[in-house]
Amino acid sequence: MCWRRTGRSFNFGEHSLGNMVNVKIKDLVAFIEWDDPNSSANVLSEKSLSDFSKILDELPESVQAVILISKKPSIFIAGADLKEIQTLKTTEEFAGKIQQGQKILLKMEKSSRTFISAIHGACLGGGTELALACDYRIASLHHSTNIGLPEVQLGFIPGFGGTVRLPRLIGFIKALDLILTGKTIPAKKAHKLGLVDEIEGIPSLLSESAEKLARSILKGTRPRKRKISAPNLPSLLRAVIVFITKRGILKKTKGFYPAPLKALKLMHKTYSWPVEKALAEEEKVFCELAVTEISRNLIRLFFMTEEIKKQTGFPSNESKKNPHVSRTAVLGAGVMGSGIAYVCADKGFETRLFDVNKDQLLKGRKQAYSLWQKQLNRRKIDKFEKEMRQSKMSYSLDGKGFETTDLMIEAVVENMDVKKQVIESWSKRLKEDAVFASNTSSLSVTKMSKFYKDPSRFIGLHFFNPVYKMPLVEIIKGDQTSDETTALVFQFTKKLGKKPVIVKDSPGFLVNRLLMPWLTEALYLLEEGLSVRTIDQTFTKWGFPMGPFRLMDEVGLDVCVQVIKSFIEQGLKLSVPNFVDKLVVSESLGKKTGLGFYHYTSQGQSRAVNKAMENLIEIQSRSLDTETALKRGLYRMINECAFVLEEEIVSKPQTIDFAMIMGAGFPPFYGGPLRCAEKEGISNIIKDLETWCDQGLERFKPADLLTKLVSDNQSLYK
Repeated sequence: MCWRRTGRSFNFGEHSLGNMVNVKIKDLVAFIEWDDPNSSANVLSEKSLSDFSKILDELPESVQAVILISKKPSIFIAGADLKEIQTLKTTEEFAGKIQQGQKILLKMEKSSRTFISAIHGACLGGGTELALACDYRIASLHHSTNIGLPEVQLGFIPGFGGTVRLPRLIGFIKALDLILTGKTIPAKKAHKLGLVDEIEGIPSLLSESAEKLARSILKGTRPRKRKISAPNLPSLLRAVIVFITKRGILKKTKGFYPAPLKALKLMHKTYSWPVEKALAEEEKVFCELAVTEISRNLIRLFFMTEEIKKQTGFPSNESKKNPHVSRTAVLGAGVMGSGIAYVCADKGFETRLFDVNKDQLLKGRKQAYSLWQKQLNRRKIDKFEKEMRQSKMSYSLDGKGFETTDLMIEAVVENMDVKKQVIESWSKRLKEDAVFASNTSSLSVTKMSKFYKDPSRFIGLHFFNPVYKMPLVEIIKGDQTSDETTALVFQFTKKLGKKPVIVKDSPGFLVNRLLMPWLTEALYLLEEGLSVRTIDQTFTKWGFPMGPFRLMDEVGLDVCVQVIKSFIEQGLKLSVPNFVDKLVVSESLGKKTGLGFYHYTSQGQSRAVNKAMENLIEIQSRSLDTETALKRGLYRMINECAFVLEEEIVSKPQTIDFAMIMGAGFPPFYGGPLRCAEKEGISNIIKDLETWCDQGLERFKPADLLTKLVSDNQSLYK
């Protein structure tokens, strides 16, 4: 006999439409179903936890086993409700919410009933903590089933017992690996670690398998409660593990992210404590971290990422049927071209790579194959998957086999004359409805589109190097690029696993436009007496992954100078010191030649500063401190952000923040350059900009947008 819960009473045969959590009971076994009627995902919100708690309180005494299951097609519970978290401001507010969740999970853990989590789909954060409070866990082998505690990626730690129960379940070292990285793992690996007890190969049978497990427990063939306690790990050995782990965290995060360090200290401290005492300590640490600006900024970044997932690429995100891409082709087997081809094939697209140079084509093939081999070596794919992905890529020297190409991506040298020749040549060979995309970092998409037979089907695509690693892709609309073409390419790049942003066709587009003032200001700082190492260290100590001179070496000094001059020719207000031309003439072009601002080993590791490069510069007598140097570089970038908004290159400041974090390595914990500007105070920034202008440095003239924001007492973020 089945019956369901509606409101606070139990009624036969009725479905509770208003609740996020519902129950049905069948012969001593209760099935508690998580199903938020207003969302495609289940989260642990105040409402869902309240519904769940009431159900637990009102279960009949006859119920001996409880199965937790989701009715969503690919999500178990995706974690806590981050929108609710954003509304909380104080440690006291957070403490109340955390205590509520901990109390409910303790209620489950202490119950005489057996609790079983039947996990299908994403089981993250609070969802994993809910499962950990159960006696047994069974998970489907479906690709959507991933389990983990990703809280450190949002600037805080698990708060519903994750740091307490996971080490006791799978061991201290294994728990550290999951909690301190925030990574998620598939069901198979979770089973191997002991995080889940059973796996079900057929997702549709998960509920049946969970019930079968429950029945075996009721019959006494399996223990009603799994006895879980902290495995014996001597305190001295644990201290050594913590010391080594802390050193690794600091090397990776440089101390900018407090959550992993706090989690490590907490897990070491509470490892052998009674559960309730350990939970109280976890709550305290969670609240300390949740109110920080770092956590706020990382949550904002999460929502910006989620927003892109929902976008269609059409104006106003309207939903329209749009032809999809099946077959792609890439012109040019250089580093960028072969990288783009690899990513396309890796994601299942039939991809054809073309180059007129056989050696270059073989080199591109070798580069792609080495990346698949790395995936195999790291056990991310097996041999069959490796062969399947490699089979998606084919090669051409003669230009044949492109008749069915849906999307052609050109990745030849960044030169307008060369690109014109390539575009005009391939325009005649491709089918009428093929879309042509130019992988360009600085050239006018509108101008290039005139060389293609149908400018409405021409678009710019700016991938970042290395393509397989960098998440951002800039999609550049030319004046005649159609909305349909933009949407097709937008959705295609999302299928590549990238984070696309649509930008207006303009010099430098977005990321390079904002990077160049920062890089050129570093050159001025060098001219004014600061050393290469001092300038680089100033910015890395602040949080950048590398300083401006190391970045110029990575890109190539000749490329940087070429791009700067191109920007100036296209009308950008950009200036450089007089010594810049000497850098290229010296033939010390950076990492690719083994010598730039730094010396490089044959493996590409940077060593000592190249003193000969510094000697090319006539040092001025101006005296600068590192704080001023930091501000000058950052404020040039922030000022350029304001110009970009004025020119409507993008429509929102959030897009700038997201693009600079994902494409330029701007420190995520600051939230982006404009979020950083708001924190610093725009009026304070303008004051410094005007001071430098008064000193004769006209490049610091504040953007009108900044002065208007201050005069109108407005924020960048509406």
